[in-house]
Amino acid sequence: MFKFSSVETSNFFQNLQSLCSTHFHDEPKLEHQLKSLALLSFSNMSKSDSLLFSLSYTIKCATIALDVVRGQAIQTGHADAQGLRQILCATLFSRVGILRGLFNEDKDPAFLVSNGQMVTLPFTQTDSALWQHCADRSCTYIRTKLGDVPYLDIELLAEAIQCADFTKPMPIRNSNRLCSITRACQIIGLMSNLDPNRTTLKAFLSAREGEVLERFGFKTLDQFRAGYKQYFWENLFTDITDIIPILEETDSGFDRMMDIYQQS
Repeated sequence: MFKFSSVETSNFFQNLQSLCSTHFHDEPKLEHQLKSLALLSFSNMSKSDSLLFSLSYTIKCATIALDVVRGQAIQTGHADAQGLRQILCATLFSRVGILRGLFNEDKDPAFLVSNGQMVTLPFTQTDSALWQHCADRSCTYIRTKLGDVPYLDIELLAEAIQCADFTKPMPIRNSNRLCSITRACQIIGLMSNLDPNRTTLKAFLSAREGEVLERFGFKTLDQFRAGYKQYFWENLFTDITDIIPILEETDSGFDRMMDIYQQS
């Protein structure tokens, strides 16, 4: 059984408790529902050996999601419990598909993608090898594991998870608010780092193994390091502009954005 004894996980659950008690005190079951989802996600992601999509990355993105919901409540004076469920769930499970062995059908080197479709990856070194199939596998997972949860809209979650793949353009047809927030949480989690050079190396190695490196437009590590920040500002920043004012309503969200601006 996964034990949430680390500083990161403890801080996350404290933030969740604070958010629920401050803005959702009229929803007595909400914290328990969200905690159960988080524990399931963290239990899975604690097994990840992907350099980029780790438990730590998942907790960071989920914490950003909590800040977005808190910022919305501060801005509008309205706390949307169902919105919180959807936003947090989409963020928690956006990268679960990266895990080899996630499904019973996974028998290395063959891995389930969706609807019984298998893909063969003969030379996997880490879970990052599944990057290009991660979104489809994550959608398969939530449909399988969370499809009967009455307070979740699985198809809306699946749309948001597909949009969370920041190596692909944001689909115009999926421009709803949940998709935008889920994608923004992933991008901000990627770019707000105390050690950007180390994160750049992790992203490069993971993208190369997952065969998505060409989506960034780079071939070598030197090219990736030189152009990584420019890629963010030219291709990804517009995907978070609507979320920035909401996030900056909170102190921690403001600090994250300052961290990103200082990398420019």
